[in-house]
Amino acid sequence: MSEWRSKEIVAIAKVCCFSLFFLFSIFFLIEKREEVDSEAFKEKYGSYLTNVETFLKPKAVQYPSVFMLRRLFMAINITFLKFNLVTQVLCGVHSSLLMLSWLILVRPFDSQLKNFLEGSNEKFVLILSYAGLLFSDYVENPVVRYSFGFFYISLLAVPLVINIVVIVYETLSELLKVCRRWRRKKVNKNPEWILTRTEERRDI
Repeated sequence: MSEWRSKEIVAIAKVCCFSLFFLFSIFFLIEKREEVDSEAFKEKYGSYLTNVETFLKPKAVQYPSVFMLRRLFMAINITFLKFNLVTQVLCGVHSSLLMLSWLILVRPFDSQLKNFLEGSNEKFVLILSYAGLLFSDYVENPVVRYSFGFFYISLLAVPLVINIVVIVYETLSELLKVCRRWRRKKVNKNPEWILTRTEERRDI
């Protein structure tokens, strides 16, 4: 009993710590709201709003707070509702719906690809949250639960593969940009270099 109680205290303490991060995010953005588009803010706190479009979409500034609120709600859901799976699933579904609605309405990121990726991830979370009901007492046959588990894992792998593909694509794109910049810089410093390379190719 004492071990269970100590785990509960640790879990509550972690949730409280995460709540402090959420509150800090809100107060920080309120205080710095007028400065988010300035070069000084981007130089000092740029990583806080990475890939977030703050100039054309003022509401997108709220993204870090919304993101932390969603994670805070998830932590509360896991910590305090772990003895009732159905309630956990329903709370997860509603929080996912709210987050997805906000992402569709605001579209906070500066590129279509990132908005699509974030929206897709949230849609999969919503689908997987609904699927969690099949592991509850509503499905009494354990064989059905076990069989559905394989499908659940396969479905879980889809967003993982999509994210990996996007990461590889963006990495290769950045490498190509770096190579092009390096080539352009070399040509500007030494215009004869490109002529030499062209002649070498002709000789081949």
